[in-house]
Amino acid sequence: MKLSKDKTVALVSGLFGLFMLWQSLQIKATFPPTDGDCGPAFYPAFCCVCLTLCAIGKFFFPTVKDSGKPFVDKLGWKKAGLMLLWLAGYTLGLNYLGFIIASIPAYFLLIMLFTWEEKRNYLVAAVTSLVFSIGAYYLFTNVLSVILPKGKLF
Repeated sequence: MKLSKDKTVALVSGLFGLFMLWQSLQIKATFPPTDGDCGPAFYPAFCCVCLTLCAIGKFFFPTVKDSGKPFVDKLGWKKAGLMLLWLAGYTLGLNYLGFIIASIPAYFLLIMLFTWEEKRNYLVAAVTSLVFSIGAYYLFTNVLSVILPKGKLF
């Protein structure tokens, strides 16, 4: 019996999810858990369970008949490649420039990437990037008490 592409991807994804679930359950806390703390293995295990459940659903309920058209066209692959470049640049920017300085142009470029085929308003994108960067910094540092990268250059 030959499996369709959907079922093959679902099978591989399900097996990967189960393997990663097994691996995530091996994570041990390096500190004693407090009351109500689910420990460091909960979130990875939860994500693996979700992946496995999605794979099971995809295996038993594949997509409707193949239309013959590719799922991702040339423009889609170009966007995916630009997204990977954006992610790598943002990661490097976080390390060297710090969160706020790296986030403003990164969010601006992300907005430009998501509005690829639409009419763009650069001023709105710039203001949104600025507000979102400062808002995210405030949320993470003051509300969630997360230490964000300060950067090596400044």
